[in-house]
Amino acid sequence: MFRALVLAVALAAALGGVEVLVEPDDTLDVDQPEALVEQTLQEELMGEDAAAAPLLTTGDGQTLVPGRATPVVGPDPIAVELLWDRYRTVLVVGAGRGRTRPAWVATFAAKSGRLAVAYRAVAFRDAQGLLHLDARRAIITGPMAREWSPDSFAIIPPAGIATIDDQNRGNQGTLSRTIEPSTDSAEYQRLLGVVQAAVANNG
Repeated sequence: MFRALVLAVALAAALGGVEVLVEPDDTLDVDQPEALVEQTLQEELMGEDAAAAPLLTTGDGQTLVPGRATPVVGPDPIAVELLWDRYRTVLVVGAGRGRTRPAWVATFAAKSGRLAVAYRAVAFRDAQGLLHLDARRAIITGPMAREWSPDSFAIIPPAGIATIDDQNRGNQGTLSRTIEPSTDSAEYQRLLGVVQAAVANNG
C-alpha cells in the first residue's frame, strides 16, 4: 500500500531542533464505529503501491534503515506528528530506563481524521543521534489492521521522516510538529492519551 520509493538522504552530523512546518488540525479521531469506517477508509487510502526498502545514507556514508539501527541511548519523552502519503501519524515516546523506551504509534487518514491503525513500538537513538521507532512484528489494532504491515520510523533532522514496514516497503514524509513535555506538558499528555487509547480500544 505504499508508493514506490528508494530514499537516498544525506544526514547532517549535527542534529539541532526540528521546525514546525505544518500546523495540524484537531481531527485525531479514535471513536469511529469500525463497521462504518472500514470501507470508507479502504476507499480513501487505496492506490498505494509496494516499494523497495528505503536506503538511507548517513553523513559518513553508512547505510541506515528505519528502526533497524543499533540502539545507543534511550530518548527523552517526546510526541511527534508526521505527514506522509494520505496519512497523519502520531508517535509518542514514553519514559523509561536503558537504551530503549516504550512508544506508541497511531496512524490516521489525513483527510477524514479517522483512525486507520495503532500499535506499540520501541524507541531509541542510534550512534548518529537519530530517533528511531522499531515496530517490527507489532500487534496492530484499528479498522485497517488486516490490510496493514507495521511501519518503523526514523526522524531525519530538520523535518524529514523515513518508514519501512515488515514487508520491506519504504516511504518518506515530513515532520509536522514535535511536542516535548518540558515545553507543553498538557499537549504531550493529550497525545499520549490519544495513542494509548487507539492501541487499547480498537483491537
